[in-house]
Amino acid sequence: MEYKNYINGKWEDSDRGRTMESLDPATGEVVGVVPRSTPGDAERAVEAAAAAFPIWRKVPAPKRGEILFRVGQMLADRAL
Repeated sequence: MEYKNYINGKWEDSDRGRTMESLDPATGEVVGVVPRSTPGDAERAVEAAAAAFPIWRKVPAPKRGEILFRVGQMLADRAL
């Protein structure tokens, strides 16, 4: 399975388009192919998060918790 960076609401390749295999340390099996992210990728992600924060902070804590719980469920479902 190939993964991408999730930045500013979009799935994106790394700035340089390079990837690497992610291995299960117990078996050496390839779990997936992930972006070989750059400092620029991280900067764009931090900038997007900072821009989204003023709106996100106004969402009541119980609603934020519900959203994060659903995201966690989706991640767990996809991991199977």
